[in-house]
Amino acid sequence: VVGTATETSTSTPEPFALDLTPLPSETPLPTLELPTVAARAPTLQAWDGLPTYLADSRPGYYFRVLYDPNAWALTTDSYGFPALAHRAIRNCIISPTAGHGLPPNATVTQDVRKIEAINYQISTISVNEVKQSVMYTGGDGRILTEFQVSLDERPDQCLLEAETVLGTLTSVPISQATPISTP
Repeated sequence: VVGTATETSTSTPEPFALDLTPLPSETPLPTLELPTVAARAPTLQAWDGLPTYLADSRPGYYFRVLYDPNAWALTTDSYGFPALAHRAIRNCIISPTAGHGLPPNATVTQDVRKIEAINYQISTISVNEVKQSVMYTGGDGRILTEFQVSLDERPDQCLLEAETVLGTLTSVPISQATPISTP
């Protein structure tokens, strides 16, 4: 008897394939809107000035904040001191200031919050429950200064824009400070 070989058939498994085809949904997803690409990012300008709390600041240092000149204009406030005024929000003004008196019908709420790398003490001044201004007191360990943000129309948008500027606060040696140009 001659032995015959028996052929056994074995099935080779197919390689595993993951199908990532999205399943249709009854509700179409919204179209993703992408922001337009700016030709160039805005060039920020420096605003340097004397800290408002000289006794709590090291001698020889100025404050520096950076601002977008397309959004803000370096000008003077009603007292003749340098200030930043927002170009699109009426009476949205950032000015260096130190605490002063309040009208008898004013209320003040206090908060402490970090904006970028700076811890600020924030005092919101309201008259008849309407925000009038917000005071930001902060520094970087070399300087301590205070800014007043005056509000009129669109106060929440004004504060959001102002905090973008105030988040850039740093100190700079007077020898490296940018002179303030006359508006």
